Amino acid sequence: MREIFHWLYCENRLCAETLRIADRTVGPSCLRVPTLAIANTADAIAPRASISPFIDAIPAGHARLIEHAGEIGVACNTSQS
Repeated sequence: MREIFHWLYCENRLCAETLRIADRTVGPSCLRVPTLAIANTADAIAPRASISPFIDAIPAGHARLIEHAGEIGVACNTSQS
């Protein structure tokens, strides 16, 4: 698990198309299925700038990126009473 984490998150092998699975190198250009990514515009962990390169590398017509303004959520109400 540690090795996979390092490959995916530290070396970014999937996006860089250097990830080997069995006898194949895989990456976004290999995807042939519809892919939808939703980026929260207030997200500091996975902002649009970090998602776009992967989505842009998927073959045309197979990917879509939607930006969502985000919301606080029902469990995180910050209103003062």
